[in-house]
Amino acid sequence: MTIESYVQQILQRVEISKRQHYDLTTEMTTYLEEKKQHYKQQGLSEEAALERTFRDFGEIEAVGKSLSTALFPQRRWALWYLAFAAVVYAVLVGTVVAVKPPLIWSILLCVSALISIAFIRKQFYIAHYRGLFLLFCSMHIVLWAIGILYLDQAQGIVLFMLRGCSILYLGAIIYNICLGALYQPIIQQYEALSFKKRTFTIMINAISGIVIISYFLLFVAGVWFFGIDSTNLTYTLESLQMLVIPTTMLCCWFAVIMASKLHRYMIPVSWVIQLALLCAVVIRFYS
Repeated sequence: MTIESYVQQILQRVEISKRQHYDLTTEMTTYLEEKKQHYKQQGLSEEAALERTFRDFGEIEAVGKSLSTALFPQRRWALWYLAFAAVVYAVLVGTVVAVKPPLIWSILLCVSALISIAFIRKQFYIAHYRGLFLLFCSMHIVLWAIGILYLDQAQGIVLFMLRGCSILYLGAIIYNICLGALYQPIIQQYEALSFKKRTFTIMINAISGIVIISYFLLFVAGVWFFGIDSTNLTYTLESLQMLVIPTTMLCCWFAVIMASKLHRYMIPVSWVIQLALLCAVVIRFYS
């Protein structure tokens, strides 16, 4: 094993930005090279000097875990929380609520939990491929929303317990989405904000996004299952018209998010518009 591959295997276990990754790679490589040269000057061969250097520095797993704990301790516990919440949600809903257990849904949740655990060992990919990680979290949100549909089969204290479990699971998803943006922001405008403003911005983006996307998907599911009638074109067209407002809201939300990334002065404007969209969803939902 070369020094470069040894360093890369360590840093794969740490969620850091590309700039931090470059700095740590340079620093660790330089230190290890000096250490190796020191042992070679004492008469050790190339292989023996490398082995001694690696042994002094520490095992890959232990060093990676120590670095991860020192630089970004929240992510490890957040991923364990997400995996545990997903498994508990799958088991409770799949065995307690459903008359016919939703097998594929439960399997997908358990697979998602396993992927969450795999991310603990490969936190590097969360920072470098943030979009894919957010897509992974979005898949959790879809699975969570599907699970909500099964809760209607429960009653009494079982329903209360399952709702509490669903809230904890949703909290785990939101927590993982927000963590990276709070502590490892990849958007320059967010990095320039103070921590409090960044926290408020990320929470507004996450909450409004979940509410508006869920609202849109709810209408899509309703039209898909109840609004399409091949024998009645007029009824189908009227059902499709119900998607106009949810689609408009979703497009507005997406446009506001993209605009806030262009300049930091657009961020307060995005707060107002997102809060207005949230109020509109609540009014339409209860009207």
